[in-house]
Amino acid sequence: MRIRPIARDDLDGLQALAQQAGVGFTSLPDNREFLAGKIEAAASAFEERTPVDDRLYFFVLEDEVSGELAGCCAIEAKSGAKCRSTITGWALWPTPRFSWICTAPSIRCF
Repeated sequence: MRIRPIARDDLDGLQALAQQAGVGFTSLPDNREFLAGKIEAAASAFEERTPVDDRLYFFVLEDEVSGELAGCCAIEAKSGAKCRSTITGWALWPTPRFSWICTAPSIRCF
C-alpha cells in the first residue's frame, strides 16, 4: 500500500470508495460530478494553480499490486492566518471500515 496524491484518472476508483462508504459519510458522497470537482480542485492545488488559502490536498491509499484504491484523505489548507484546519479520511484497509475526522479550530496554520 502507498499513499499518493489523487490523479485525474482516479474518478472511477474514488466513486467505488464513495459507494462503499455509504450515505452517512457526507464528505464522500456517491456523486460523480462532486467527486470530479474534488479531484480537479486537488490537481489544481498540487499544480499550484489555486491560491494558497483555497487549496485542497486530496490523497488516496492505493494497493501497489492491483492499483485499486483502498482509502482516501484530504487536507483543506490555509496559510499564515488563524484558521479552521480540517483533515478527513476514510479507508478500507487495514480494517473493513475505518474513518477519521480531525478538526482544530483557531490554530495557527503554516
